[in-house]
Amino acid sequence: MRPILKRLAATSLLLSLLAPLQAETKIEHVSAEEFSRLIAKDDGIILDVRTPKEVAQGHIPGASVIDIYDEDFERKLNFMQKDKPIYVYCRSGGRSSRAAEIMGRNGFSSVYNLTGGIGAWNDAKLPVEVTEHVSDDSAQSLSQADFNKTLAASDVILVDFHTQWCMPCKQMAPIVDGLQTEFETKASVL
Repeated sequence: MRPILKRLAATSLLLSLLAPLQAETKIEHVSAEEFSRLIAKDDGIILDVRTPKEVAQGHIPGASVIDIYDEDFERKLNFMQKDKPIYVYCRSGGRSSRAAEIMGRNGFSSVYNLTGGIGAWNDAKLPVEVTEHVSDDSAQSLSQADFNKTLAASDVILVDFHTQWCMPCKQMAPIVDGLQTEFETKASVL
């Protein structure tokens, strides 16, 4: 057998042996009561895939937000921890089912889709939070020139880059705000 054919045959054999070892995403469609029980374990990420306008009407407490209509939806999903359970929902279950399929193709370990969406959650009289907006108005927006100028103006700077849909970012916000107050005269916090 020619060397190139031997390599192709060996590669093909190796891939066929490794294929069963690839983890498949576990996608489950669950009721509002089961969804509530699962998220109470606090070992995963709650993901709302509705539009910001819909989210502002009420969302499940602690939910991260990535609008499925965002052109960067899949890229943003891939910044999430894939080894944690994802609890995904939308208004009625259609968009979150689509999001669960996308997560399945991208290697997430387990995804739980809320059957009936936030409507079923509300019907079950489970808690929701209502916020006026989901964007972070405290976040500063800087041009590259302004950013470079700010960096040159101080010896010690903490720059916090975050998004509205990142749950760890939301959890870090009070800590960063505290650092800004504590080190006000010693460092700049952006």
